[in-house]
Amino acid sequence: MGKILVIDEHTLSDQVATYIERRMGRADLEHIYAGSVHGLVDEFRRRPEEYEFCVLPSMYTAGAEYALRLYFDLHEARHDIEIVGCVPVVPSLYVWGVPGTLLNDIRVVRSHLEALSACRVPLKQLGILHAEYSVSHTAAAARGVAAEGRHEIAALASEHAGRHYGLVRLFDRPLNALVPVPYFVLGREPVSFASAYNRTLIGIRNRPELVRDVLCADVVQLDRVYTIQTEDGDWLLLQLRGDLRTGTVRQRVDAIREVAGRDFEFLGSYWLWEQIRL
Repeated sequence: MGKILVIDEHTLSDQVATYIERRMGRADLEHIYAGSVHGLVDEFRRRPEEYEFCVLPSMYTAGAEYALRLYFDLHEARHDIEIVGCVPVVPSLYVWGVPGTLLNDIRVVRSHLEALSACRVPLKQLGILHAEYSVSHTAAAARGVAAEGRHEIAALASEHAGRHYGLVRLFDRPLNALVPVPYFVLGREPVSFASAYNRTLIGIRNRPELVRDVLCADVVQLDRVYTIQTEDGDWLLLQLRGDLRTGTVRQRVDAIREVAGRDFEFLGSYWLWEQIRL
């Protein structure tokens, strides 16, 4: 049986793992849970041979950076490990309370900062003006509210998390706009996953003269640039807008490869195939 590494009690990363099984027509991947993103990265780095896939959430570029850092750290030992895709998911967030709670009872809502920020206006419209964001994901917020059992505290959480901890939904509609949040997947098997952002990722060694030559090339138009430190040295990660089906993107990749030579690494080109509807 193969193994897939996901984050402990993180509803969406677990659903992405299940989605991988469905997409590949497999049901033999054992879900192994890490306590946090850092724990997941450390575990996959220590024992990469034990896992077929690793699911990394990407809030803005954090997941991308973790995936790329792991990719370079495992460059010599990874064999067939590569960035195999980026799964877009659309979480729906609801207000949850302990049984017997009414919406008018709520004085404070708990969730992680990004979720509360996305739902700030709808929460105010419901009369909830105070928020606590000391948790790392919505499942932790639901668990905390259930454990305290107080009618004046609510959780902003997904359908799965709220029901799992025995809470009741206090408002029928989701509070957030349905915005795709991509999850990066590291693995051994090529799959037809894709990023919601239509992006191509490449890497070059972070040497000043090389960086100058690449960034000054007329044909190169970069969407985002950031650096990472790996066991294989410092690298510059370049993100281009569009995938390789676009002729101009392919021209830019070829131009950078020509300038960088052996200091060039192609990381992947992804586009949106289908969304997960939760």
